[in-house]
Amino acid sequence: MFDQDDAEPILRAERDCAARRRDPALTALVPGRIEQLAAELAMPRERVVAWGFVKAVLSDAWSVEDWVPGASSPVSRALDVAHALWPELA
Repeated sequence: MFDQDDAEPILRAERDCAARRRDPALTALVPGRIEQLAAELAMPRERVVAWGFVKAVLSDAWSVEDWVPGASSPVSRALDVAHALWPELA
């Protein structure tokens, strides 16, 4: 069965995620990279944004999946990119 003690590492990681600030230097690169990829690949900008969002979320999920209790926080910078792309998806 699930024990409250088992949940502590997960809850600690969640608090770390919530307290973490986004990396402004990284997110500042996102708009320019979108334009560059769209131009070089001759793809619609909206498709590049959607692809980038999915890749960023998937990358973060893989980081969490590989995390083991006791290791450093599973938070990755990929989620910063996903947050930066989210408003562009509308």
